[in-house]
Amino acid sequence: SDGDKEPDEEDGGQADDGPSDSLYKILTGRPQPNPEDYAGEPKRTYEIPKTIEGWKTVLRKTWHQYYDTFEGWETADEREEREREERRAKGIADEDVIDAEEEDVVYELEIDEDAIKRKQREITDNFGRNVNVLSSTGRDLVQQAKDTTG
Repeated sequence: SDGDKEPDEEDGGQADDGPSDSLYKILTGRPQPNPEDYAGEPKRTYEIPKTIEGWKTVLRKTWHQYYDTFEGWETADEREEREREERRAKGIADEDVIDAEEEDVVYELEIDEDAIKRKQREITDNFGRNVNVLSSTGRDLVQQAKDTTG
């Protein structure tokens, strides 16, 4: 019967878009690739480092490769040189910049001692209540245990 036919046979070799294919198509705008198309490609093999030195080497090489691909990165020396050139172009002396950078920043803190004392009293009172509850509850539990066990 017609219901027994495979989807490939009905539409001339084209499979119907399954739920995952339609979602893939919605997200990417193209049909989902067939994994069998990649079956003939050689598989990549990766060697995982087994030592810390091996990992350091891999990370160092990865960072250098990443760093070399982006032209916007500057080292600290390159940034200082660029800023120095910009200051020269604007006519600002290097000594003026150094003096501004060396100024100490002083922070002032205001402490509300009354609020601290109130909080200390609250904590002390709360601690006292907790100790009283624990001692009375402890006595009650000991008495219940004596009554139950005899």
